[in-house]
Amino acid sequence: MLPALAAFSDLRAPDARALVEMSHKLDQGFVHFILPMIVDGIFHKAAPWLFSSSIVRMMQDPSWRFSDTQKKKRVDRGLQTAVLLALVAAAAAALRQAVRWLVGCMQAVPVV
Repeated sequence: MLPALAAFSDLRAPDARALVEMSHKLDQGFVHFILPMIVDGIFHKAAPWLFSSSIVRMMQDPSWRFSDTQKKKRVDRGLQTAVLLALVAAAAAALRQAVRWLVGCMQAVPVV
């Protein structure tokens, strides 16, 4: 019985560690709990083939191990960050072009 218990403990240790780490993170308030759930919902709705559902749903799904959930959410956060940074960069580039165009228009109009 003791070897079986040790084998089970070794098998489940990564999941126990992941569960404790994720639970601790969720207890840290709006930035680590509510905001990620909102962002997860938006990204999952936009691209469900790429982004998983919220961490709470994944933790409630018995087909997901806690350690796999933690890994998947880390990948999701990286992809979400990359997408958001790309959108900010695109918006900044568009704003820059708009300002250049406006400055060009203002310089082309003679001042009377």
